[in-house]
Amino acid sequence: MNNFTGNFTTPEASTNSTTDSFWLLESLEMFMCSINLLFGSPVHSYVIWLIVTGTGSGVASEFFILNLSVCEIGNCLNCLFNIMSVFFQRISKLPIFLLGLFYTGRPLFQCLMCVERYLAVVHPVTFLKYKPLRYRVICCAAAWILVLGSCFCCLFIVYAKHVQIHSQLFSLQFLLALSIQLFCLVAVLRALKRSGPGERGREEENPMKRRAMENRKRKRELSEDLRTKIVEKYQQSQGYKSISRDLDVPLSTVRNMIKKFATHGIVANLPGRGRKRKIYERLQRRIVRMVDKQPQTSPKEIQAVLQAQGASVITPYILKHGAI
Repeated sequence: MNNFTGNFTTPEASTNSTTDSFWLLESLEMFMCSINLLFGSPVHSYVIWLIVTGTGSGVASEFFILNLSVCEIGNCLNCLFNIMSVFFQRISKLPIFLLGLFYTGRPLFQCLMCVERYLAVVHPVTFLKYKPLRYRVICCAAAWILVLGSCFCCLFIVYAKHVQIHSQLFSLQFLLALSIQLFCLVAVLRALKRSGPGERGREEENPMKRRAMENRKRKRELSEDLRTKIVEKYQQSQGYKSISRDLDVPLSTVRNMIKKFATHGIVANLPGRGRKRKIYERLQRRIVRMVDKQPQTSPKEIQAVLQAQGASVITPYILKHGAI
């Protein structure tokens, strides 16, 4: 008898335990709704303000983000109505109706954003074809119709007490949205991982061509500071190979630079003969005199006179030196 009494739980104690658990879950739900309302509302309102005022890329390119932010504002209002329904029983149906925004609106607009990014990266030609705003408006209008139907569906299922149908329907919807988003994500990552046309060409470049490009880089003219460093290292009793390795300069260049310094005492380029004159000073003075005597003479007439005298000059030099 004592054992039966010790193991028996009275109905009052069981009712108190259930009431405490229900109150704990309700308190946790109120806390999460408060966090969502306090932080979600200002953030999404700021996003909507940025898109509408044109601070970002514009309404056309961020139309799906705009609709998602509006949907999230509705979820935040649903949190507010959920808190108020504890004190006002008249609005208890409104939070149930707005559950469609959470179950359908959020994943649906996220899927539209993922599909848009997928087309932009993987199929850019198709993306440019459907880039105008009217296609986004059509997609969002269809999405809002589905969201409205989901809201009425939530209201009907909860009041009809078909809890199992409710859970199965929205679990299937969640898995479908998740699979679409994962497919778009993996496809975009694979597309970004592949090398582009220019990079693929560099990878498959001919070894002879690569060696020629390296030799071309080696033949670039050395700066005067680098030439001075070569001479300084040589004066510090450092060998040719060591200087070539330290300064990344070909061995033959190091040898020629040191030989040049030993012969001429400088590292700068030696003054050369320069470019040969295309026209001599005597012929230039003759052209100037002809122009001074007859300013209306054309370059072709001067060229004909000079050719008759045994001098061959092209027209551009007559224009340049005669200042016609």
